[in-house]
Amino acid sequence: MNQDDYIGRTLRIQGAYTKMTYDFGAGRHTVNYVYRNGPGCCGSDGAMCGFEFINSQAVPLKENDWIEVTGTLRTYEDKGITF
Repeated sequence: MNQDDYIGRTLRIQGAYTKMTYDFGAGRHTVNYVYRNGPGCCGSDGAMCGFEFINSQAVPLKENDWIEVTGTLRTYEDKGITF
């Protein structure tokens, strides 16, 4: 809700790794994602919260590896969608 407060700032997050694929009707979009599960709208229903990232070190990652990512938060556009 307040992403503009963080765009351009350097952030660090630890969490689990996964690949996420979005399909918004404009084509598929697959990204690396670091996340944590947190409380959702109904208590502990496991809502994911995290960030996409670029693996600039080309380190091979496996699903659910615990990782730490440091980087500058930014938005970008792909197939007409802002991420």
